Amino acid sequence: MPENGSGTTCISSFFTFCMASDHSGNSKNETHQMSLQHVKKRVRKRWFLCFPSESSLLMQGIQLVTDNARHFMLNLEGVNARSYQMVTSILKKRLGMEVGMFDLGTMFDSWQMVITGSESLTEQFLQRMSDTASNNRSEVVTNSILLNLKSYFNAYTTAMVQRQTRMMDTAFTIVDQASVLVPEFSLLEKLLNFHEQIYTKSFKTMDGYMDLVNSLAESIHSSSVNPHSYKLETTLRISNNSLINMKGVVLFRCLFVLLFLGFRATSRNVGTFWHFTDFHVNMSYDIKNSSGNWGQYDQDTSPIVAFTGIELGNDYGYAENKPDFVIWGGGSAPQGRAATARDLRESLAFLSLHFRNAFPTDQIPVIPVIGTHDVYPPNKMSPKLHDTDRIKWCTELATNESLWKPWVHGGVETKDVIFHENCYMLFTIPTEKPLIVLGLNSLVWYTNNSLVDERIVDPLNQFQWIMDNLEYARKNAIKVILAMHVPFGAPEIGAKDYHHLKEAYNEMLVELIRNYSSVIVTTVASHEHIDAFRVILDEKYRPVGTMFLGPAVTPRHLDGIGSNNPRIRQFFYDRDAGVILNYRQFYLNLTQDGPSWKVEYNATGEYSLNNLTATELGKLLDEFTTEDNKDGRWKAYWKHQLGGRPHEKPPKRGDGECPEARSVCRCEQICSIRHLDVKTLNECLKVCRSSDTPHLDTIDDLINGKGGSDGSNAGTIVGIVIGVLLLAGVLIGIGFIFYRRWRN
Repeated sequence: MPENGSGTTCISSFFTFCMASDHSGNSKNETHQMSLQHVKKRVRKRWFLCFPSESSLLMQGIQLVTDNARHFMLNLEGVNARSYQMVTSILKKRLGMEVGMFDLGTMFDSWQMVITGSESLTEQFLQRMSDTASNNRSEVVTNSILLNLKSYFNAYTTAMVQRQTRMMDTAFTIVDQASVLVPEFSLLEKLLNFHEQIYTKSFKTMDGYMDLVNSLAESIHSSSVNPHSYKLETTLRISNNSLINMKGVVLFRCLFVLLFLGFRATSRNVGTFWHFTDFHVNMSYDIKNSSGNWGQYDQDTSPIVAFTGIELGNDYGYAENKPDFVIWGGGSAPQGRAATARDLRESLAFLSLHFRNAFPTDQIPVIPVIGTHDVYPPNKMSPKLHDTDRIKWCTELATNESLWKPWVHGGVETKDVIFHENCYMLFTIPTEKPLIVLGLNSLVWYTNNSLVDERIVDPLNQFQWIMDNLEYARKNAIKVILAMHVPFGAPEIGAKDYHHLKEAYNEMLVELIRNYSSVIVTTVASHEHIDAFRVILDEKYRPVGTMFLGPAVTPRHLDGIGSNNPRIRQFFYDRDAGVILNYRQFYLNLTQDGPSWKVEYNATGEYSLNNLTATELGKLLDEFTTEDNKDGRWKAYWKHQLGGRPHEKPPKRGDGECPEARSVCRCEQICSIRHLDVKTLNECLKVCRSSDTPHLDTIDDLINGKGGSDGSNAGTIVGIVIGVLLLAGVLIGIGFIFYRRWRN
């Protein structure tokens, strides 16, 4: 693209031709004395010399000026088109997903410069034609000017409409998103302001063109009425009518975009929140190789990675729009070695300090959630109501200024159930329309917690507490987000071997979420370290809820899964409707020297979704069930699970990449994503084990009763078959009795 100012200089140089002469035929410069042959040579070199006594040469000059101006203008519009394509390709990735907003703004500035250069070219061309016409009033020359003006402006108007359309399409691309951030609104405002400027300038140019054309046409008409002149004038007036119609079309598009933008801006109240989880920060981090302080895949998180990740949320939060809250999903202490109680306190204090610095406690609430490595020993917490060890630790977390006191103090203690005793509590987010976040203690339901006692129906009375708050929210039309460390359901890899929560507790939680799905926005969970989601189905297999498993900050390799790059996530949600609209994920590529946090992807753009509701994710899951890799979406999902790192290839699961829809690997993934209760999960997994190329029904098939292959309808089918056989047996028996009586 041209450098700033070079476009105008080039255009000025281009129009260095002399058409200044008096009407009597006396030349005002020495070029009048040049031979005709030399003049033609100069013309071929695109220097434009004009001789009032040489009408044919003048018309050649006019023609050549027009051709070259039109050619130059079309070349500029070609650059304009490529600039539009470049900007739009980024916008369609949801603005800034592949490049930074600064880079996008620079590209947009270049686009503006090319458009401005094209307008300047046309403006100068029109002025030169006007000067030539005023100095040469013969009918032949005037006719030539008119015809060349018409030729040029036919191309110009076409280019102008295309340009305006591109700018409007770009505006549509910005506003037609699930979430529009502050920088995007700024870019949109800049685009619309520039559109208004260029629109005004281009139509001012067109008005000048029409004034000149009408003036010249009238002078021809008044001096000599002949068929040629009349035809020319009529053609020009038709062109004028077309121009008026074109103005109407462009004005309509402008108004429509502005109205649409106003509708979107006023109808959607978008908020954001962040999810940071599974830091497992190692304060005794050992530098082993050239990656230095940033990290290795065989170690837990280095302090600098944890610090810069938290600061990234601060940078983006205040540069774009302040988050409503932050979820700290647990998993603080290192897990790669035998961590001590001191290690745990150091990790918690380090992370708490940086969360307080990044998100001031009087402005942005941070919601800490107890995880498997936020207790000592790891994974263990007693579910007994009066256990002194648990109460002591929860109290320390809640009262220690260097730990979680600043945030626990801001939470709401309900029904005498306080964080000090049970490590769970309710947080009310102070938005215009209140939002409740329930920070749960999933450790007391956790399968790997050796202190769990399944004889306790409701550990710490937490289920009753959840139900009471959900009922309150339903009666008062308040939306709720559930935040927990250990998710319910089973992991994608190894689903048939392990369930995260004890079965009875898993079923109770799933039932609660199904019953109160109308008020639950989503569930945000952690623990698995991979990027994953869940679609919660009701008893009739309808999608009614979602769960998003946040990827870990720690890069440490997990056996049977693999290592991952550090990642954090920013959610966008509709404050009024209580709907998750999108999320944007950042990652740190540890294979690079001196890595920096970058956008990995945004969900709606990557998976071609309108939002992240259960219905939309259910459709995506059905695609994963039936399509190998439609438009690259499964491959993208598989890649993002570990942040671009390779999966391990576990035995008996194909090549470990799950490339085919009908594979054991893919089947197990689908089952764990959509079947959160143990019964339907086990039925689904039976299908995965039944064949090397298992066939699962889609959610849509299950809803409409077309399924049965995944075992979800197997009981119904078997019951029907048994019923039919019994009925047939009874009828045969009755018939036999009547037959014997008839024979006797």
